[in-house]
Amino acid sequence: FESGRRPFVHKEGPGRYRMWMNSRPSREDPWDSLYQNVYEFRAEDGIRWARSDEPVLRVSPRHRGGCLYPFVCQEDGRYVLWYGAYPKREGGGFQIYLAESENGTNWLNHDSQSAFPSSEDRDRFDSMYVSTPCVLVEPDRFLLYYSAASWVHREKGSYYQHIGVAVCPRGG
Repeated sequence: FESGRRPFVHKEGPGRYRMWMNSRPSREDPWDSLYQNVYEFRAEDGIRWARSDEPVLRVSPRHRGGCLYPFVCQEDGRYVLWYGAYPKREGGGFQIYLAESENGTNWLNHDSQSAFPSSEDRDRFDSMYVSTPCVLVEPDRFLLYYSAASWVHREKGSYYQHIGVAVCPRGG
């Protein structure tokens, strides 16, 4: 595909692959329109992919700038799509949101509140943004790995990035 960003591939069984990725609607659309849409792709061999006609997730009116870096995991018979976005309010740092689905195609976007916000403490390593989620599902907990940056580093002329991990016990 001529446009794509942050593909996430899930093998669902023999000859069944699914992928969720940012992509622009058509070749005629501006290249940066890919930030506004997450599409679902399917393949039998993991090589030749067919894209859904419509995005499965679009940027929310509650957000500005896009819905980026999709990551999908299955948990208790449902799909959870984690993604990054800026809240509509000015000055708000990039945060991680989620959407849920029974089938991986039709999503309920929980866009009114972030699932994992950037820190309110400007001195913390993750005050400017938390992004690019990767969630590991373990028997007793969830591990959310994410990239992060701080306002303090940005103000000093550096865009130094960090990797963080958040631990959430199951049922917590």
